[in-house]
Amino acid sequence: MFETRKVSFAVLALVVLTTFSVISVSGSSASFVTFDDGEDNESEVDSESEVDSESEVDSESEVDSESRVGNVKLLMEKAKLVIEAKQAEGKDVSLALVRLEEAQKLMDDADAALLAGDSRLAKHLLEQARHALGYAKGKDIRSDSDQAKFGREFGKCVSESEHDQFDDCFTELKAKVEQHVEDRLSNDDKDRNVKIKLRLQKLADKAGIEVSALLDDFAGYNFSGLDESEVIDDVESVLDVEDDDKAEKLLERMEKIKHKARLSKFKAGVIPFKDTDDEDWYFSFVDQMNSESCVTGYQDADGNALGEFRPGNEVRFGESVKFVVECLLKEKPEAKTVSEHWAKRHALVLKEQFADLLDNDILAEVDLALNDDAEFGKAFTRAELIQLIVDVLNLDDTAVTESPFVDVDLGNPHVGAIALAKKLGLITGDAEFQTFRPNDVPNRAEVAKLIMLAKELL
Repeated sequence: MFETRKVSFAVLALVVLTTFSVISVSGSSASFVTFDDGEDNESEVDSESEVDSESEVDSESEVDSESRVGNVKLLMEKAKLVIEAKQAEGKDVSLALVRLEEAQKLMDDADAALLAGDSRLAKHLLEQARHALGYAKGKDIRSDSDQAKFGREFGKCVSESEHDQFDDCFTELKAKVEQHVEDRLSNDDKDRNVKIKLRLQKLADKAGIEVSALLDDFAGYNFSGLDESEVIDDVESVLDVEDDDKAEKLLERMEKIKHKARLSKFKAGVIPFKDTDDEDWYFSFVDQMNSESCVTGYQDADGNALGEFRPGNEVRFGESVKFVVECLLKEKPEAKTVSEHWAKRHALVLKEQFADLLDNDILAEVDLALNDDAEFGKAFTRAELIQLIVDVLNLDDTAVTESPFVDVDLGNPHVGAIALAKKLGLITGDAEFQTFRPNDVPNRAEVAKLIMLAKELL
């Protein structure tokens, strides 16, 4: 178990001065002067006591609170503009509007607390209002895209299913994605796919069991952009040769055909990246990330897009922070300076806006990275990423009595977050072995799924 870190605000005590005595020195003799707080007094001692009690406590706390009020009001206006723009795009902003009202009520209560002289309460209320506004202009705005709906439905299916039913959830998701991609294709592409499928099935009928199974599976592929002859001629050139390794060579030829098809589909805008095919399990999640412009893929040294997502690459700390801030929280940090690490502004968002929600260990990693760019390139485990997501969404992960995975014991500092993520359908783990591999570093495909499900479900 662990305790979620909360900001420890300095205690702002208002000193109530009662009648007291001070020593007034005149020449070589000393006399005692007595006065009450609030009375007019021209003595030097009276002026000093006013500085101590009011300037160092009251004025400091009032200025701090007034500054916070101004910052939150600016955030309120920004949130209103974002919500208005998203509503014009047809997005579902009903949750965001409710959150906006909640933030306004908190701000009104903070104003009342300030008038009553309770700076500590005002600061607490303003902090709550700031978080509410962050959600209002971010995750509370629901995407109406097909990909977003698929994510919500998939997560709901997983959260309501037993382990042995997870495959059904994936099958349902795959069918919806296939239909979504089908709707993007031109009529010519659809016709070519049908013709290629029929030709491959005929070839499968004449082949042996192993080759036949490969061809049947291949027939379901989306060959958008390729001519019928390109596919069939290549396949037949392998089948016409008697070879003990025919199945292996057919697999190699099929991969080359798929590579050509991916390039064609990428150019036509059917898939978001050259290496993210519509048959891949993570396609819907990466496609959604791309459609929401929170991921752009890799670039060359000159800043030109390569059209690659590289789904198998490990996601280090800097990338994890960027994915969470931009794709989950929908925060767009200011552009970095030339000398800054590309993830530094994203880490600053976590430090400045979410420090009171972050687990102690996660916050420590953020602090280290802000002081040493090399930290952004260090490993960030699956368990740590889950913890970060649960923290920034301000979810209660303390009510855990048992671990959902055999490789995550109750002594793991992130067991609460992992158990909650499992319950909510964000993660499934290995259904057969009941494992999660908490200390492994996730790849980009896994992170895309996790981030998009968290955004749509929560």
